[in-house]
Amino acid sequence: MITFLTKELITPVIEQDARDLFSLLSKRKQLPLSEVFNNEKEAPFIACYIENGRLLGMASMAVYKVISGHKGWIEDVVVSESQRGKKIGKQLIQALIEKGKSLDLGEILLFTSADKVGAIKLYEQEEFKDKGVLVYVKALKEIYPKQ
Repeated sequence: MITFLTKELITPVIEQDARDLFSLLSKRKQLPLSEVFNNEKEAPFIACYIENGRLLGMASMAVYKVISGHKGWIEDVVVSESQRGKKIGKQLIQALIEKGKSLDLGEILLFTSADKVGAIKLYEQEEFKDKGVLVYVKALKEIYPKQ
């Protein structure tokens, strides 16, 4: 079932599942869900696939306003390896698109790596377009664990 994560849904099991899922995406340090939802008014929308009390897929969308408009930014789209091929990623993205429409966003952006062929195919099926821009990052804190 696809639902949006709330503070009330966060259990120790869900928290651990989120850590495990995120580790499939990146070796970066991650914030605990309890910290992400510390102030729910500032929390991103996190579409989740939960089955039998386990978090098996998730996708986050932060919402913000700038001079160029009211936008959403999708990140951290991941599905458990055991659940891939079941169109869960598609359902998560569609849930975030519908949320964006309900919030009257002007556009939704997302970031993916060129090697994520399956993800790119999904995004293109959902009518996301390659903007042909580069994304730069400047880390202001230590974001990768020291080896």
